[in-house]
Amino acid sequence: MNTFLDILFLADIVAIAVMMHIFRRCIASDSEKRRLKRREMYRQRAYAEVYRRRLKSDNRDALWKAVNR
Repeated sequence: MNTFLDILFLADIVAIAVMMHIFRRCIASDSEKRRLKRREMYRQRAYAEVYRRRLKSDNRDALWKAVNR
């Protein structure tokens, strides 16, 4: 009976370790998803600013071309 209980206890410990490992991987995956979402949000803001400046510059150049004709 002692051997059976020892094996059962060892199986429980292994199962708990496996579940903790799976839980840790799920948390890391969620963290990575949040990080990528946040990174994409800031990237869109930065690209919008670059596009706005380029559009302003292009409009300014077109205006100068029209004025200098």
